Amino acid sequence: SKATVSVLNWRLLAPSMAAFLRAVPRLLCVPVVGRAVSPQWRHHPHPLSHAARFSSSGVGQAHQRVDTIPMPGRKRAASPPKQAAKKAKPAPKAPAKKAAAPKKSPPPKKAAAKKSDIVQTAKTLSALGGAAPPKKGDKPVPKAPKCPLMKGAIVEASKGVDEYQGNDTAGCWNITSFNVNGLRAIIKNNNQIVELAKKEKPHLICLQETKIDEEEALKIGNFVPGYQVVWNCCRVKKGYSGTATLVRDDVVPEFNVTTDGLGGDHNEEGRYQLIEGKDFYLINTYVPNAGQKLERLDYRVDEWDVAMRELLAKLVSEGKKGVVWTGDLNVAHTEIDLANPTTNHKSAGFTPQERNSFTETLEVGFTDTFRHFHQGSKDFFSYWGYRQNCRERNMGWRLDYFVVNDDFLPTVQASSILSAYYGSDHCPIQLLVKQ
Repeated sequence: SKATVSVLNWRLLAPSMAAFLRAVPRLLCVPVVGRAVSPQWRHHPHPLSHAARFSSSGVGQAHQRVDTIPMPGRKRAASPPKQAAKKAKPAPKAPAKKAAAPKKSPPPKKAAAKKSDIVQTAKTLSALGGAAPPKKGDKPVPKAPKCPLMKGAIVEASKGVDEYQGNDTAGCWNITSFNVNGLRAIIKNNNQIVELAKKEKPHLICLQETKIDEEEALKIGNFVPGYQVVWNCCRVKKGYSGTATLVRDDVVPEFNVTTDGLGGDHNEEGRYQLIEGKDFYLINTYVPNAGQKLERLDYRVDEWDVAMRELLAKLVSEGKKGVVWTGDLNVAHTEIDLANPTTNHKSAGFTPQERNSFTETLEVGFTDTFRHFHQGSKDFFSYWGYRQNCRERNMGWRLDYFVVNDDFLPTVQASSILSAYYGSDHCPIQLLVKQ
């Protein structure tokens, strides 16, 4: 009958209607933002899609997918907004700030503490080699160099700039030597030779590796106020080698600068000058480098060193004056004269041949003045390569010397490395000789 058919139809439709009614509330609870934000929404069928609309299992599956969709910024166990509002109620703690208001006007004791901190900081900087704030009545202190002083060399630099300046050099011949590694560049960029002349006031300044030819020398002229310059330029190669000696105006009559005495062709590269005074001979030299591949090692050891040794012995044999040999001698005599001795036994300047040759020169009757005053002292160098911040790290070599004959040694008052001066891969050195 019709009644029986209607009952059967209702029984067939009841499960689908019940499932639909159960799904409606969940559909209404799904946030719309989640649908818009989550890119995975598109991959899940909507609960009311054609596949889910006519089967209870389809509706259940669709509902399960919607419930498990991961949505950015939304956690399944997120606390309701009311709880978040409750957590954000620590604002009433504002009265505590009113209690701390008196801190705005610190008491005088705290201000004094800050001053003491500044003083303590100044003391710490002074101990580390920095400059402490000057006190009233203190003498003016020379300006510190732009770059930090190297470990070990700070003592010698302070002696060169401070202790031996002014009255401390009275009664002494003040001699400095400086490999400038190209005079044009050092004149153009913050002329350190002028600074050296102003602060140290040397009577004689010996320069090496000027790289100036005769035409340029005429144009440059006397480039340091108060000094007369005598050039010895390289004649076989332009922009190479060369030496120069600057004599202070007030002692010009007391010294004679020549290029005689070395013999042979050793002076064609402008590596030698002989300065004669009433008390001593001064020899300014730029000793040949053995080369990266040691291609000039034989010439350096068997010819140049022999000729220099003969000249030194000749001058000493006259017995009238002391002999001072200075310049870039291009040798680190002992292992403490360079930062990395173990890796440089085959490098120019530290080969056994060059070191033994220098030892032979000293055995003739000469003394390395720096080692005489600083026996066993490490980390004292006069040359640093430009690469890898060698100077800042103090990874250098001691290649510049003042060597004197043993009989003249008692007149030497000080031998220093002036590491505070820049402008070259070398720094100046200084010798004080009693007049």
